Amino acid sequence: MALTLFVENLTVLDCSLLSADQGIQGESWRVDIELDGELDQQSMLLDFGEVKKQIKRHIDATLDHTLLLPARLPGLLIEKEAEQTRVVFDHSRFGFESSGPAQAYSLLDCEAITAESVALHLQQLILPLLPDNLQQVRFTLVNEQVDGVMYQYSHGLKKHSGNCQRIVHGHRSTIRIFRNGERDRQAESAWATRWQNIYLGTAEDVTGYTEHQIDFAYSSNQGHFTLRMPAARCEILDRDTTVEELARYITEQLHDQHPDAEWRVQAFEGIGKGAIYRIPPRR
Repeated sequence: MALTLFVENLTVLDCSLLSADQGIQGESWRVDIELDGELDQQSMLLDFGEVKKQIKRHIDATLDHTLLLPARLPGLLIEKEAEQTRVVFDHSRFGFESSGPAQAYSLLDCEAITAESVALHLQQLILPLLPDNLQQVRFTLVNEQVDGVMYQYSHGLKKHSGNCQRIVHGHRSTIRIFRNGERDRQAESAWATRWQNIYLGTAEDVTGYTEHQIDFAYSSNQGHFTLRMPAARCEILDRDTTVEELARYITEQLHDQHPDAEWRVQAFEGIGKGAIYRIPPRR
């Protein structure tokens, strides 16, 4: 017989992943954990504070805000040099190329990135770090259930001092749009469709543009990043792609279309956080 310690909503994993069917997708998972073992000298399996401090911190320092890559995916090439990692995916529709510091990419030993394959990777990553009284760890990755629609986007924030500066990381996000104080479900659906599996780029980071592909590049305090994406999978904004600016961008677009209405947009960045922007009606 064994005891089990559980922690729900240990952290949120915000990342992007490479899919053979959809290309690059933004993703946000809630991470739950269970630990099996025997009591220690404190009559505990592990102090909750240690679970949150050690395990959460390790997840945040490894997979979070990275591009998750399935090592056994046909057409995927990864080249590692001293300071840079180059990733190329050869695909007629979803092909891309990216380079950056190694910590911006996470390579998983699987054919497809799924909640289950990421959970298994976390299990193999965390178990060796645990005290001897713990024999098993299980992770469950959960998609947020919302009353409304969601979109999945990837981006990079070169001005960010933390891991958001990595050129391909993303989120699965919901959006709430209010027109004159009432939810506008049609507008929400339109934006969810527009930004489904999209890369949101900043105009000043574009280094090359053709009908078929767009090149991005920038340097930040973690290193130099480049990205080449199919043009059909990108939207270029005249601003940084922080959630604050995304909320403002959507609201301004709606106001331009219907200036006589009051618009309020609540844009989420992953789970449980985001920004709100409001524009009153034009008088």
